[in-house]
Amino acid sequence: MLPPELNGAIFELACSDGGATARSLCLVSKYIRAVAAPYLCTSLAVSGPAHLLALATRLEAYPNDARLVRHLFLSDRPHSSPQSSSPSYPIPDPEATAFHTLTLRIMSLVAPHLETLTLLLFHHDAHHIAKRITDVLALPHPQLTSLTLHTPHSLAIPFPRTFPALSHLHLSGLTLTNLSPKPSTFTHLRLTGLPGANSNSLLVQIERLALSRSPPSSPPPLRRVIIQPEWMPTRWRWGSMPSSEELFGLKLQRLARLVGTPRFLLIPKPKHKETSDDVYARLKGDWVAWIGGKPGCWGP
Repeated sequence: MLPPELNGAIFELACSDGGATARSLCLVSKYIRAVAAPYLCTSLAVSGPAHLLALATRLEAYPNDARLVRHLFLSDRPHSSPQSSSPSYPIPDPEATAFHTLTLRIMSLVAPHLETLTLLLFHHDAHHIAKRITDVLALPHPQLTSLTLHTPHSLAIPFPRTFPALSHLHLSGLTLTNLSPKPSTFTHLRLTGLPGANSNSLLVQIERLALSRSPPSSPPPLRRVIIQPEWMPTRWRWGSMPSSEELFGLKLQRLARLVGTPRFLLIPKPKHKETSDDVYARLKGDWVAWIGGKPGCWGP
């Protein structure tokens, strides 16, 4: 039998999958459970209000030194659900309110050590989603380095100011109202499903930050920018005037040429509109890959 220290090192690497491996290891034997127990909360993936309530209750029962959650994946829709052709998910308002309350309750417990957070909000009401995101971004997370947010609504949010260690920001279905001032650690930006409307100012800021030649004392320029425009149905146009969608595509191509590869990656828009199941599977896979040491959504 291997010594506990070596088993612990192995378990730490193996248990970065949302908690499934750690829970399975705890069923093997009393010895394995004792070694694996500290990694039960290292990475957690929770979907739906019922599972969030169970997690909040569990975390509150733990002493402070046992709440070492480093990687967290939260979704307001259940893990398994009927296939839907809609990018949003029909969540009753009481459930959505409960999810938000539980999310803030959990995040207040795990904030001191949290390093990566993926938060998926599929609720059909854009105003409801905007309030939820604002409340989450107001919470301080001193160790958070990677943040992914998704909503099916084209919302513009301010750059998160309460995450001083943030280096990687992935917005899916959202855009930013501004990028300045940014923390010195922030170097990677991905915008998936970027809407063409009201994004011109953001593209100017990205160009400036990606091409800046700042002195050593200033924040470094963006090292990696990945943009994928939102899916739009094909529209007929009359005459030779380009459509607003085509003009936006030309602006993105110009920005890609200015910044150059590999620092700027322009991904073609999706061939079809993703369902909530599609988005959930893609972003959950990206999260698992990233905390497992793979590129996830930051790959080529």
